[in-house]
Amino acid sequence: MRTVANTLRARGEPLTLARLQAQALSNAQCESMAMDAQAAEHKLQYTEGSREHLWSVLGMSTLPAAELRAAPRADQPQPAVPSSRAAMPPKTTKRRVGERAPQRDAVGETPQAVPAARCPFSGVIALMPDQIARAAVAQVECPACGAMSTLHPQRNTVTFPAHAKRLTSTPHKDTRWIRRDTTWELSPRPG
Repeated sequence: MRTVANTLRARGEPLTLARLQAQALSNAQCESMAMDAQAAEHKLQYTEGSREHLWSVLGMSTLPAAELRAAPRADQPQPAVPSSRAAMPPKTTKRRVGERAPQRDAVGETPQAVPAARCPFSGVIALMPDQIARAAVAQVECPACGAMSTLHPQRNTVTFPAHAKRLTSTPHKDTRWIRRDTTWELSPRPG
């Protein structure tokens, strides 16, 4: 690279083998560079191995290191495993049933699963089965939360089922039964 750069700066002089040989590094310099590179690679591999060992001792997952490290190619040398790690047998301890295994607990606030809140509106409604049959619309909107339910009248009663509160605010566009004050009526048809 140095020879090519010097030749380009000299404008007009050709790139020859003699120029390449004149700029070449000595064998001692090349050997020193190769040993430095090899030592740095070994140190890098040892730090990755020792980090994984530390994580396993602390009971932490080694997944982040595995994701960060690319799979080795066939032409690359395999990383050396430190002898202290290779000599350690896997720990097996016998625990009593129900005893918690040692592990790191999450720090900070963790989101708790909150059960869906139940809507207070349910039960028999003042809508007659023949009204549903004449309108050919069985969709009914909950007046409390806006949840939709397809009702199937049984005998002379129409029952709105117990349900979870509706959490979205997307407007309903289908024709449905809605309660206005105390009476049930069909929603206006979309125009």
